[in-house]
Amino acid sequence: MECCRKYEDDVNVHKAENYSDITDNTYTSQQVVEMEANILKLLKFEMGSPTARTFLRRYITACRPRDPAKAKKLEFLCSYLAELSLMDYDCTMFKPSVVAAACLFVARFTISPNTRPWNLTLHRNTGYNVSDLECCIFSIQDLQLNGRFGRWPALEEKAIKDKYRHCKLESVSAMLPLNEIPDYFLKDIKQ
Repeated sequence: MECCRKYEDDVNVHKAENYSDITDNTYTSQQVVEMEANILKLLKFEMGSPTARTFLRRYITACRPRDPAKAKKLEFLCSYLAELSLMDYDCTMFKPSVVAAACLFVARFTISPNTRPWNLTLHRNTGYNVSDLECCIFSIQDLQLNGRFGRWPALEEKAIKDKYRHCKLESVSAMLPLNEIPDYFLKDIKQ
């Protein structure tokens, strides 16, 4: 969970004065700001926020199936679901780490519908309980099931679906999604 806070926590906005204080006033606030400007110039202002795919890489590593074919299918299905979420306005209310975790849940459920999609390993590696993800899980599942986007039914995901129908991407968009997630899969795991 710590990794998520680093990127997504907008409550603790850091001010130059704080960094000046941290250095026991060795550097002035103005010097801190100048160094920040120098760093940004060196990086050519090429900075970005993490996306759901950023978090997916980490989460998938934590639960990668031993079977390489299943691992590939899981990775591509998660990527497909994450890409669909980018097209849905309702998904913007969720943090990228939550979207990633929900995509992983839905993908694992789609691939192995009789196996609990969330476990203690995923809970420890993401910092999320299933109850933290439930609304987002239903949003992702709805995108997978209906192939249309919430507020704009005329907008279809045809390009994304076609991309992930390709055999190089395991044809994951052609997989039949399941209609209903059993209630016991949505219960938090006792530690």
